[in-house]
Amino acid sequence: MSTATSRSGWLQAIRYSRSSSSVTTRICSLSSFKNFTRLTGLFASTPRNIRNTSEDPLYQTMLEGLTLYRFDVPDGEYEIELRFAEHQFGEAGRRVFDITFNGGPAVKRLDLAKEAGQFQAAAKKFRARAAEGRGVRVGFVPVAGRPLLSAVRIRRLGP
Repeated sequence: MSTATSRSGWLQAIRYSRSSSSVTTRICSLSSFKNFTRLTGLFASTPRNIRNTSEDPLYQTMLEGLTLYRFDVPDGEYEIELRFAEHQFGEAGRRVFDITFNGGPAVKRLDLAKEAGQFQAAAKKFRARAAEGRGVRVGFVPVAGRPLLSAVRIRRLGP
């Protein structure tokens, strides 16, 4: 896994060694991280300032229309933080989506414009378990418009 020097498109994720089960945290570019699989989604960005954060670059880039992220991590318990900023719609109901973890429901009908507002940073933390060597799968199910994700932080809590 390589690290990026630009703050654009950051993803904080874990890197691990299968032989030793050691886990370290690395910050890397969304496009350079190798231990995940992204199914669909287009990169988008905005030059606008994002309110409610000191980490504007993290929220100024995003994936739209994604359906699934799979993190190939060792079995265990993880804390996952998803970060968002609605950059397109100021009115509620235009972009609404569900979030799942390992196929089970986590959030129903997330509407970022309604919950946080346009150009506002929002974050959600969850716990998920990786089991049977299948890693952690984060699903995004569109209800209206295309799901959006600005950044992910995943941290191992224990076995």
